[in-house]
Amino acid sequence: MAEDVLQEVYIKLFQHMKHQRISNVKAWLLTVSRNTALDLYRKKKREITGFDGDYFERLQSISEDPIDKMVLSKYLELLNQEERQIVILKDISGMKHREIAKITEMPLGTVLWKYNVAMKKLRKGIEQGGMVLKKEKILKHLDNAIEKQVPDIWNEVQNKVHRTDNLGYQGDIIMQNNVTAKNKKRGLYKRITIAAAICLITVSTLTFTPALAAIQEALDKIFSSKHIDDSGLKMAINEGHGQTVNQTYYDKKHDITVRFESVLTDDKETKLLLTYQSKKTNLKHYYVDIFEGKSSIKLMVGNTPKKRLHSVGWGSRYYDAKENKVVEAESFDSIKEYEGQNIRLEIENLTIYDDQKTGEVKTIWPLEFKLGESAISTRETVNVDKDFTFENQNYRIKQVEFSAMETRVVITGSDTKLITENGEKYHVMSKLENQFLHARKFNKKYGYIVDKKKSGVFLRSAGKRVDPIFSKGEVQGADDEYIMFFAPVKDRQNCVLEVGEGIKIPLKK
Repeated sequence: MAEDVLQEVYIKLFQHMKHQRISNVKAWLLTVSRNTALDLYRKKKREITGFDGDYFERLQSISEDPIDKMVLSKYLELLNQEERQIVILKDISGMKHREIAKITEMPLGTVLWKYNVAMKKLRKGIEQGGMVLKKEKILKHLDNAIEKQVPDIWNEVQNKVHRTDNLGYQGDIIMQNNVTAKNKKRGLYKRITIAAAICLITVSTLTFTPALAAIQEALDKIFSSKHIDDSGLKMAINEGHGQTVNQTYYDKKHDITVRFESVLTDDKETKLLLTYQSKKTNLKHYYVDIFEGKSSIKLMVGNTPKKRLHSVGWGSRYYDAKENKVVEAESFDSIKEYEGQNIRLEIENLTIYDDQKTGEVKTIWPLEFKLGESAISTRETVNVDKDFTFENQNYRIKQVEFSAMETRVVITGSDTKLITENGEKYHVMSKLENQFLHARKFNKKYGYIVDKKKSGVFLRSAGKRVDPIFSKGEVQGADDEYIMFFAPVKDRQNCVLEVGEGIKIPLKK
């Protein structure tokens, strides 16, 4: 897997340097390596999560030293992906915390905190294993164990470096010259070359994360399962869209461990996927409800004031009673305009729905990350301007919007306008909206689903039916518009709107 990442990274380097100079090749290479490794993981997750029960035993048996084995075992068992990367970059490759912050796209304070937490975990875990080791000894044994993983790809790394030099990109790419067999180990420990750092980041992200990979695979399955009543989100996840954030926050006051999984955004909306779990607090009635509850999500970019983000539909929620875990997909305003910037999202307050009463839990759950290209998807708008009649009402399909998370069909009609009475404007359900909701069915276990026994409004693309997304029913357009939401379509050139039993309108201009 590391070879695949190296191949991709060097191709990207060559392509980039053809057009512009990279001021800090070191930071550029390491950042691209990390993102490429994560992208490769998403694309090939089924291949790299097939760890059998003997994986850890095999990995630990690579080194013959029993202390090496024990330290590596604790490293794999106790540290999450971010902690593993920070420890490797800090103590194995000898980087500064500020460099690590830039490479991992984390605030400096977060890197410092996570590093200290990681070392405390390791020391405590080793002590519980019956041995007391100082930090320097722990890192030495970890280095010995990790070193056994690197030589298999070391020669390939150096070959690629030399090929880079031959193409004329020398000087900036390798920070250490004349790497020989004699000083490989010393170079690994403190003065590692950029190529070796790429390997270590890749190994940390992929090879050294079987537990993380298994967890991520399970979470992907949850977010793309029947428990999430957003068919667009499920399809986007299955297609590998979104930026992995993998950050954990512990709400000590309420004993809630929050795990932020990933972010997806386009021109109209953002999806934030998270889970939260507790050993003491029963979370059955706890919600992050930004639609009509006590919760909110606020955005901060740089020194700008906090900005409240409005909901786009209801989002999706699933409660696992056995694990006392909540799985949620929050849907709110687009943050696409902040691509490439460090942003902070804050979930403020939880909503409690219990016996028809609404309660509130005062708290703040922060998430800081750099919004990367992998989070962004584009939205294509096609003007259709086609008329049709349904139940004696005239309608016009104004446009269709295609994205990785949804398909929007924007309609105007003789009964879609707002009605004004006594100075108040309000919306009355049109016959088309009634038909759209006719196929909606509420399932206590899975939320809003399609009732296959009833007619409704559907899309058909490439010969297959595309189901509605009912969780966005409250999203409004202009005063005279009604918007219908469907899952993404694979063939945008061959898309048909089907209304009831007999009306079919090709969605082409």
